[in-house]
Amino acid sequence: MITVNISNQLESITGCKKILLEEIETELRVDEFKELLIKKCPKLSNLVNYIYFEKGGRVYKNNEDFFIKRGDTVNIFLNIFGG
Repeated sequence: MITVNISNQLESITGCKKILLEEIETELRVDEFKELLIKKCPKLSNLVNYIYFEKGGRVYKNNEDFFIKRGDTVNIFLNIFGG
């Protein structure tokens, strides 16, 4: 299972607070991860290109090589500063 914590800012926009991805068998690339997030919380679809990911204390932009696997906890948030 992968736990996705959603920032307060995104929660207020989407109504989603936490997403649990239980069906993960292997590593996911960022594009695959985004697809699953949208399936679980459709209101993220318009925001998914502005979402940043934090895992293990490191922040990843949405275009970086970012892999997640079973057991990971990921925090997602909007980049409100544009850079």
